[in-house]
Amino acid sequence: MAQLARELGLGACIDSPETLKAELQKIVLALHPDKSGGEFRSDGDKARFMKARRAIELLNGDGGAGASDAAPLAGAPRAIADTAAPPASLENEHRLQVLLLADARARIARYFAAPKIASSVLATTSLVLVLAADLFQGHALLGPLLKEAAALIFLSVLGLMAAMAAAALWFCERAAVAHAGHLLSESALGELFELARRCARRQGRIGQLSGFDIRRGTDVLADGGGTARAPGGRRLLRRSLDATTRESITLIQTQRLLARRVIRAVDRPALEVLYEVSPGAMGETFR
Repeated sequence: MAQLARELGLGACIDSPETLKAELQKIVLALHPDKSGGEFRSDGDKARFMKARRAIELLNGDGGAGASDAAPLAGAPRAIADTAAPPASLENEHRLQVLLLADARARIARYFAAPKIASSVLATTSLVLVLAADLFQGHALLGPLLKEAAALIFLSVLGLMAAMAAAALWFCERAAVAHAGHLLSESALGELFELARRCARRQGRIGQLSGFDIRRGTDVLADGGGTARAPGGRRLLRRSLDATTRESITLIQTQRLLARRVIRAVDRPALEVLYEVSPGAMGETFR
């Protein structure tokens, strides 16, 4: 762990786990391939990203041993709810959740920005032409056109449809933000854990989870699967939660599982992180 921190230029933060974790998370978010078209800018960035991610997993695995009392998780399996996290970790967890939700909200807003602007401009333009047709009587092109009843009806219908589309996009954006907030919260932890275990069992891993299993559980929930169905506009919702947002969800939920000692990182040289599931969680199912 200390060696990884030094290789990443964070040797000065070794004595402060919370500061070190925050700096590592900044590296992961800054170098994520989603920010450069889905690929790393260089092999050096890829290696640095993997080291930072591995260091976070090891740091969480080391930090989960001294747990004390914490509030139970609503809707989580008993093995998760009964396992406590230290108060300091809960405070840091909350700060991270707020930070990641703000980033997710900004990404979702960027996704919906262009269609919202286009539909709003179209609605405004169409309705202005209809409601203020008299002002354009002297216009060489618009004057004769706006004298036709069929043209006014067409523009009215077009404007209303564009306005409805803008309202629908606004609703979908709000729903996507709410969905991302739910997935980043503790309330989604139990179901994500169960989905990850199902994925692991299909791969023949009993008593173990991989980082892929947890990410797959995140994808299922993000795409509207699971018992808590996503709100309407599922296709837009699925596309609005991009790879970085899903990675953020996976990151914070993995930290919660580690902090509550439900899983423990296996220290082995590999690109894919492997976790052992606590024996107390083996017989639990999500309800």
